[in-house]
Amino acid sequence: MGESDVLVTGIWTSEVVDVPEYSIVYSWTGTVPGGVSLPEDDHSYKNNETYAVDTTYGKGYTVNSYDQYHNVNGVYTFSGWDTQPGRIQKNLEIKGIWSFEKTSVAQHNVSYQWSGLPENATLYNEADVAVVPELPTSINGLVKGQSYKINRSQEKIAVYTHDEYGNRNAKYTLGTWNDPNNGVWEKEMFGNWRVDKRKHRSAEV
Repeated sequence: MGESDVLVTGIWTSEVVDVPEYSIVYSWTGTVPGGVSLPEDDHSYKNNETYAVDTTYGKGYTVNSYDQYHNVNGVYTFSGWDTQPGRIQKNLEIKGIWSFEKTSVAQHNVSYQWSGLPENATLYNEADVAVVPELPTSINGLVKGQSYKINRSQEKIAVYTHDEYGNRNAKYTLGTWNDPNNGVWEKEMFGNWRVDKRKHRSAEV
């Protein structure tokens, strides 16, 4: 070797190292209600990258089911996701479960009630035959919002009382039923008998 310094050289070569990348998908099972959509995560995560978990459908999230009259008749409840936020080190499937519980819809009745007839009196129809007016049959098992039809067959009918000699001395006419709900369930029906006092006359036979 000579008297000069020696410079030893080297070269670094580069090589790309692929960093693992992972994905996240969501799934659920059970009785899934209509109108809900699985979350989607289109992000490609690098190893150890932080990830979040969907917060739209948390534990205890509920969806109501309804009958044809828009009464709640059941509740779907979500369990929440089985994975917590963290750092990703593998592909993840984040899962949840839906459950369904049926609820009872309150049922109601439409009943009829009238006033205006004398108590403890014998009543007679147009043929002077003794009769006992009967209320129309109740309509049972209705739910809120359900429509019904009023029985109006007895409206405007008349009954009479007689004096001790068989003469008609008062006429009672049933008026129009008062339906405060206009054919959609709420309360019972009311009707009134209108009384027409009259002078004695011979009973018709």
